[in-house]
Amino acid sequence: MEDNSIDIVIFSGVLHHFQNFSATVKEAYRVLRRGGRVFSYDPNKKNLIFWLYRDRESQIHSRKGLTDNERLLSAEELHRVFKEAGFRDAIVKAISGVGFKDVKTSIARFALPVYNIYDNIFDKTPFAKNYGSFLISKAEK
Repeated sequence: MEDNSIDIVIFSGVLHHFQNFSATVKEAYRVLRRGGRVFSYDPNKKNLIFWLYRDRESQIHSRKGLTDNERLLSAEELHRVFKEAGFRDAIVKAISGVGFKDVKTSIARFALPVYNIYDNIFDKTPFAKNYGSFLISKAEK
């Protein structure tokens, strides 16, 4: 793809699959026109339930469905990478209230309805601003 050739780049649940996603974000910067925007959506490392279930540092994390390169991201890391790539006005917000229909382990599948209710309630609290399940990011070239 040519430099400065597109208006929008969307990373929907993919950046957390790159061990080092700075090159990916720099590529987005390269192909975007001036004023173009990048958006991303990834799981939040600061969310306690995501951390317990998906982070390798957690003693009870599940490896089922976890790819070798997958990891949780922090708002600070996303913000830093967008800024280092040259983007301006980077905003990274945590959100909750995004329900799941299925997970890989039977124990988690059993608890899924409770998690979905909890996450919807959590979204209405001030804590969701930093500790919500997912990170939504946007930045402009």
